Amino acid sequence: MTAGSVSVPQVIPLQIPLPGKAKHEIDTNTPVEIKSDTPEVTIYYTLDGSKPEVARKPGYGEHNTFKYKEPIVLPAGKITVKALAVAKDCRESAIVTKVFLVEYKLPNSLFSDEENDKNFLKDLFIQASGSKLETERKAAHRSLKGPQPLETTGYREESSSVPPTESLQVRRELWRKTVKGCYQN
Repeated sequence: MTAGSVSVPQVIPLQIPLPGKAKHEIDTNTPVEIKSDTPEVTIYYTLDGSKPEVARKPGYGEHNTFKYKEPIVLPAGKITVKALAVAKDCRESAIVTKVFLVEYKLPNSLFSDEENDKNFLKDLFIQASGSKLETERKAAHRSLKGPQPLETTGYREESSSVPPTESLQVRRELWRKTVKGCYQN
């Protein structure tokens, strides 16, 4: 590397190759890092084999150029990564091209079994608290609506001998009168 030039980025899978696999054969759980030995550069990359375009807004245009921020995970298939480093004074490195054969693999478990148990219990508690709050909210709502018919599993039994449609009409009329009375000055 000559003085003043920008070092070519390195595209590095952050996982030791599995026995019997080449370095370019990875799975969808393998993070890939792109870095340059030149300090304070911005790295741009593409995943479709096109040349990274610095002049365009990253992520837009005919080719998708992305600004590198953190290790990325590649989609399944034959993926051609091209990367370029750009210094603050707009000097550009050469473009590096790396082809990966990416095999789909179910996502790794992020937590140990013990952590999963704790998270399960926490989620269960949150759901129970949420359903308790929902039950309280519904009870408060019902109390505002006044007496309601008895509810049983499978069917509704009306509390009066009036036909259900007539009962509903009577309730609506009572509700309208109540609402009008509440909002009249």
